[in-house]
Amino acid sequence: MTPGAASSLLRAALLQMDFDIMNTRLIIADDHPVVRLGLRAILERQGDYRIVGEVDSPESLAFALERTPADLLITDFAMPCTTSPDGHAMLSMIRRRYPALPVALFTMFNNIPSLRIAMQLGIRAIIDKSAPMDLIPDALRDVRAGSTYISQSLRHAMEMDVPGLPCSGVALSPKEMEVLRLYVSGSSVTQIAAQLGRTVSTISRQRSMAMDKLGLATEAELFAYAYEHGLVPAPRLPMTAEVAHLRLPAHVQVENVTFCRACELASDS
Repeated sequence: MTPGAASSLLRAALLQMDFDIMNTRLIIADDHPVVRLGLRAILERQGDYRIVGEVDSPESLAFALERTPADLLITDFAMPCTTSPDGHAMLSMIRRRYPALPVALFTMFNNIPSLRIAMQLGIRAIIDKSAPMDLIPDALRDVRAGSTYISQSLRHAMEMDVPGLPCSGVALSPKEMEVLRLYVSGSSVTQIAAQLGRTVSTISRQRSMAMDKLGLATEAELFAYAYEHGLVPAPRLPMTAEVAHLRLPAHVQVENVTFCRACELASDS
């Protein structure tokens, strides 16, 4: 192949990539209306994305994904939910049902072991909400191109791997982390078993194995670890008066059609 022909093929490939990105159908999932409005504004201003869904919970996200095709999802890690408070459970559901869908996390959640497990579940990008908003289009472009993106503020910690430290959590499996997060969020072993469709003995074993791997001997140590390392979400602060008027009712919006929460489907059985 001549240099000229190779150059032409490269230009054609880049043009095709730009065309694909400009036609990207995107779903935004976040329980804060101001965050959704901000994401919509910056992405629509780019002219590269078409927002086909806007949702505020794992339940409404499941509803939207079942009803409208999407090429990319940008979602918070932890959103209020009537069926499960666990972000890993939501990500697992998405990966099972939509294995080819690229997913980017846009979150203030910075527990490194949990974020590592999110990457194991197929997350393609982790974008820190405290990072400049103008970095978001570049992050999503990397995702659409098949690359992985991690915000600079999290990258060093995500790349570190220090075996043997109890707080690293590297050895925890997604199921163990899921059980641990549900347990420290207030669910009993019996409730977790019923919710996840496992036996009580399995849940007890997974909780014990997780505690052993983390070097935790008592429940007091477990709860102290959970709060210290962000396994239990911090209480949400009220919105300031300047943005309170922007609060919208709980809803799921798909291609400009809004459905009430009573019509939503559970995220998983």
